[in-house]
Amino acid sequence: MEDSLGFVHAAPAAAPPELDRLVHALEHALTAQDFHFERHPEYLPHVTLLRHVHCPDAELPALPPVTWTNEDFVLLQSVSSGNGVSYQVRARFPLY
Repeated sequence: MEDSLGFVHAAPAAAPPELDRLVHALEHALTAQDFHFERHPEYLPHVTLLRHVHCPDAELPALPPVTWTNEDFVLLQSVSSGNGVSYQVRARFPLY
């Protein structure tokens, strides 16, 4: 197997229905305001665990199930510097 520089992430097999509805509602509202963004056929949430790693092109073992509840979501701004990228919260939106 050939190594490649990439990242390691954890993701569910499918997005929860509530999150899928939220993504579609956001896309609809943004499109109505003339925002243009990259569309993907399916939104799949993920958590990046490692960046810029050399890893084989092989499947990692499955992780135990995780329950993650959210009360809000945020708009982040990515800021590049000599130390890498940091993310700053620009706005917070409650889900309830």
